[in-house]
Amino acid sequence: MIMDMDWLDSIFELEKECFQTFYTLDMLKSCSESDSYQIFLFFLLDKQEKNMDKTLIFLVSHQGVQILNSKFLRKKQDINSLKFFSNDQKPFIIGYAIFLTLEDFSVELLRLGIRKILQNQGFGTYFLNKIIEYYFLERKNDKIFLEVSEENQKAIHLYKKLGFRNYAIRKKYYYHNQSSALCMVLEKKFYNLNQNK
Repeated sequence: MIMDMDWLDSIFELEKECFQTFYTLDMLKSCSESDSYQIFLFFLLDKQEKNMDKTLIFLVSHQGVQILNSKFLRKKQDINSLKFFSNDQKPFIIGYAIFLTLEDFSVELLRLGIRKILQNQGFGTYFLNKIIEYYFLERKNDKIFLEVSEENQKAIHLYKKLGFRNYAIRKKYYYHNQSSALCMVLEKKFYNLNQNK
């Protein structure tokens, strides 16, 4: 399905909030229109209640929308037909992730953003963990790759907590600050689903 421009605008705003060098709106739109990319959206249903039970995680693709963390609704369908959305208020987007499918049963995390006001409260861990479960259990992928600036200690801590390990370093990879990129990988055979819940 073509992603609603409201959602793309929300992702773009989060991009600017989370990254010094951010994807443009056209870049995000291109990702949303390609079947090589998967875009995950993280919603808070009630802004006043900041807990995991009041969240939804969507995978938006050409096949529609799949709900990753809801016990009461898991089938693919159009985002606008979801019964728990009121007509006058859409849920509050608090995070997003963009992944690229690789050729060898693996995927790469390209972007991950959580609103700053909700960082360090477990939302990022919960969100990424649900996505990892999707790739390893439903899609049967073997590995998840990513690159992260060596200066982004919060992200590195999150990735290591979920089991990612360093396998290489790209010296002075990021042009805006000349920081190096840590190349990390999470392999399914080393991922403990019960430990990371």
